[in-house]
Amino acid sequence: MTAGPGAADRMDAARDQLARRAEAENPGWAISHHLRGWTGVRTCDRHAEQATSLAGLLALISIAGTAAPGRAGPPGSAP
Repeated sequence: MTAGPGAADRMDAARDQLARRAEAENPGWAISHHLRGWTGVRTCDRHAEQATSLAGLLALISIAGTAAPGRAGPPGSAP
């Protein structure tokens, strides 16, 4: 069985929604999806993290924190 017309568009829309939800839960990061997985870009310094899954990207983001090295981030953010 093959996917019907518009299936790719629905998948892109679903991934867009997941990206917006992840951004809301991780302020200071712009999150997008692409052919090879997911990318998160820290907005304060354009530092990028990439992973093949959203869960993997979120793990990397949690370690990278929301502030560039040497800059103070919000309380509770990783250095």
